[in-house]
Amino acid sequence: MPPRTPVRALAVGTLAALLLGGCALPESYNQPGANGEVGFVDVRYAHLAEPRDGDPWREGDDVPLYLWVYNDNEPGGEAARLVGAESPVAASVDIVAPEGEDAPQAVTVPPDGFRELERDRVHLVLRDVEQTIRGGDFVPVTFEFDPVGSLELNVQAQPPTYGESPEEILPEETEEVVPEEPREDMAPPPAFG
Repeated sequence: MPPRTPVRALAVGTLAALLLGGCALPESYNQPGANGEVGFVDVRYAHLAEPRDGDPWREGDDVPLYLWVYNDNEPGGEAARLVGAESPVAASVDIVAPEGEDAPQAVTVPPDGFRELERDRVHLVLRDVEQTIRGGDFVPVTFEFDPVGSLELNVQAQPPTYGESPEEILPEETEEVVPEEPREDMAPPPAFG
C-alpha cells in the first residue's frame, strides 16, 4: 500500500468531516418565488411577472401571477382545486386562459399531480392593481384551495432583465482574440509533477 501523502490525508479527512458532520442539501430546497403549503397542497415558485420593458407595474395595470400547484395525495385520493385568490393591492385576482381572457372558475390538480400556472397557460392575474409594483417588491396574495383552505404568501415581482437574449447585449461581430506570442526573455512556468 503506498504511503499516505498530506494531500491525500487532507482529502480523506475533509470527506469524512462532510459525511459525518451531516453536510448535505437541505431537506427542502427553495427555488426563487414564494413557497408554501396547506393541507395536501404545495405551492411553489409563486411570483409576479417581470415588469414590461424594465418599467414598474403602474396603478391600474393587470399583473400576471405564475405558480406551480402540487397535490401530495396518493393516486386515487382527493383532487385539489384552486378556486380563487385575492390581494389587498388588486381589485380582483382572476384565473385566466393563456390569452388573458377569463378562464374556468377553478384549476383542478389531480392526486399525486401538479399544474403549472405559467405564461402561455392558464394562470392568475391581479386586476387593476392599486399601487406601483417594481421588480423585487413583495405583494400579499391569499390563495383559496378546495377542500384544504387558504394559503397566504408574500409574492415577489420578478426583477426586470434587460434584453431578451445575449445577442441583444453582445455585438453581432466580435474580433477574434489572438494570444500573444511567448516572449523569449520570459522563463517558462515551473513544471509540476
